[in-house]
Amino acid sequence: MPGDTSGSEGARAFHTTDWTQVLEAREFGGAPLQALFRDYWKPVYHYFRRRGLPVEDAKDAVQGVFIAIL
Repeated sequence: MPGDTSGSEGARAFHTTDWTQVLEAREFGGAPLQALFRDYWKPVYHYFRRRGLPVEDAKDAVQGVFIAIL
């Protein structure tokens, strides 16, 4: 869930990007967009945290990634 900074090792695993999912989210919004956020929010957030960003800056960076993709 976006904004949820709790996580386990599973939340930190970054799998190969499903570009079909990304394109569907961009084209249709709604449920595909929610699924994209659900699947990628935590891994992207943890990526930024491991790079040393503070919590709020990491959250902002995640939002920036999604905006850039969409």
